[in-house]
Formats: sequence, C-alpha cells, structure tokens
Amino acid sequence: MVSSPAHHDRPVYQKWVYLLCVAFVILTFLVLHRGGQVTSRGAGLAVPDYPRVYGHNMILFPIAMWRGGIYWEHTHRLIAALGGVMAIVVAFALRSTQRHRPWLQWCGVGLLAAYIVQGLLGGFRVTEMSIAAAMAHGIAGQLILCATVVVAAATGRWWIAGNALLSIPDRARSTLIRRCAVLLGALLLQLVLGVFVRHGGAALAVPDFPTAYGGLVPPFAAGAIEQAYTHLVPYDADHAGQIPSVVQVLVHWSHRIGALFVAGTVIWMLLGVLRHARHFSPIVRPAVALGILLLPQVAMGAWIVLSHRHVDTATAHHGLGAVLLATAVLLYLRIARRFPQDGHSTASTS
Repeated sequence: MVSSPAHHDRPVYQKWVYLLCVAFVILTFLVLHRGGQVTSRGAGLAVPDYPRVYGHNMILFPIAMWRGGIYWEHTHRLIAALGGVMAIVVAFALRSTQRHRPWLQWCGVGLLAAYIVQGLLGGFRVTEMSIAAAMAHGIAGQLILCATVVVAAATGRWWIAGNALLSIPDRARSTLIRRCAVLLGALLLQLVLGVFVRHGGAALAVPDFPTAYGGLVPPFAAGAIEQAYTHLVPYDADHAGQIPSVVQVLVHWSHRIGALFVAGTVIWMLLGVLRHARHFSPIVRPAVALGILLLPQVAMGAWIVLSHRHVDTATAHHGLGAVLLATAVLLYLRIARRFPQDGHSTASTS
C-alpha cells in the first residue's frame, strides 16, 4: 500500500529538536535576564570597548579582572555569545529536519540574524554611549525571546500531533484570539514603557505608591513637580538637584496605568479561557500561569518604588515581565493554531 503525499508532507515530532529549541528559549531568557541585571546595576558602560574587553580577547579576559560592574557586563557578553552559538546550532537543526516547513527553516535563519544584529546593537550602545541604542537593545531582546518561543512551540509534539487534541469551536476561538491579541498589545506597550522607565531614569520619578505625589494623578508641570518632590523626598547631598523631569513623570505614570490595563486584560483573557476552553488544558495552563505571574509582577513593581529601586527587585521585575510576554505568545499560538479534523495535515498548514 502506497502512502498518500499528505502523509509524507506531514512534519514528524523529533524530541531532540524540540528539546534543543526549548534550551534555546531558556538560554535566550538568561541572556535577557543578565542584561536586566546590567541595567539595574548601572553597569552598561563598565566595559568601554567592544568587541574586546579592556583590550583583551573576550574569551581570554582574565578572571581576576571580573569585578564589580565589569563582572556583570562581561558575563552578559559571554552568555550572549553562547546564545549566538546556540542560534547557529538551531538554524542548522531546523534546516536539516524541517524540510517540509520552509517557514520554520527561515525562522531559524531569522533568529541567527537577529542575534548577530542584537550583538552589534549592544556594541554600538557601548562604543557610542547611546541611550537610544540601549533602549532598542532592550526591546529587541524581548522580541527575540518571543521568536524562540514560536520556534519551540512549532517543533513540539502538541503542535505536530494536534489532530489528536480537542478542537475549539470557531466562534469561541475567534473571541479568544481577539482577547489574546489585546493582551499581547498591552504587554508590548508596557514593555516599551518599561524600557523607557529603566533607561530614562524614571523608576523613581513618582516617589510614592500607591498614590502619586500624594494624589491620584501626579503634577505635570516642572515647578509643581519640583515643589512636590522636595516635599516628599528628604534632602540627599548625593542626589541634590536631581528633580524628575516632566517627561520622566509622564513615562513613570504611564507605566503604572499600563500595569492596570495589563492586569485587566489578563483577567479578561483568563475569564474567556475558563468560559470557552476550560476543558482544553493546553490553553488553560498558560492562561492560568499568566494570572498567577501577574500578582508578584505587580507587587515587585510597587516594591521598586517603596524600596527606592531595590536592585534585585528591579531585575526580577524585568525578567518576570519577559516571562509574561513569552507566555502570552505561547497562549496566542495555542489558541490560533487550527488542527485538522480528518487526521491529515499538509505542509501549508503545518
């Protein structure tokens, strides 16, 4: 008996490829998290040259010199370099195993290119001391993490053997897709605002919480901000004259409002999942995870202000934000992925 062409075109689950891609997700997160530590500790310019490290080859840089800010920045570069090597391995693995899914092969190539550009962007941030490059570098890192989640999901057993899973009615799927799209938009906007907060020096532009300069809305005039800030914050000779600008207050306040909007959309998304897909565990799990992760994320955002920007809390807040975004991407993929009803799949739908 001769197998049908559709059978030959159907992708085959390969555990080693899936585990490789999952490892790539984890490593990319570690790169991003270490970058967050560099920013939180103000170590972004601790190593002033690139690609060398104080004139040394990056790999051969003496361990005895890994001190203070140099340690954080240099190890960030080393982990990122390891991520680049992993990107090469993943690109070759996808090229050789996903012949019936060209789009997935190109995803591997795209991720490799993204890692290269991201490294160059990080180097430009150092050599040119560019805040704009630092912001672009931070945003790009989050988007690269999301792309690795897409690749890992597409190589998983759930994606490939999807015809064995419960199918969601089209109307319910459309509703959930819309809600998840709004959630992703809210998280991406909050990500951009968070980058501006971190790199724009706005983390403590509103120094009280849950109020804002004692009220519901902070002042947005320079004179009023200066008067309110000096009243709330005790004089500190080390920070004399560092009154937040109008832009910094606006960015910080927008980030707080964004947090409320994200919290609302997460709850809205979770309620939709529990209503329309409560028996479909591949969708319920990431939706519930979003609800659980939201609580510590909000708490850490508050503690950053109350603790006057505790370094480890700021880093954890940055990292958990990346996990929230990546989880929302996974949720969207699982909702939007359409599974065949007849047990067959073609390359165009894989």
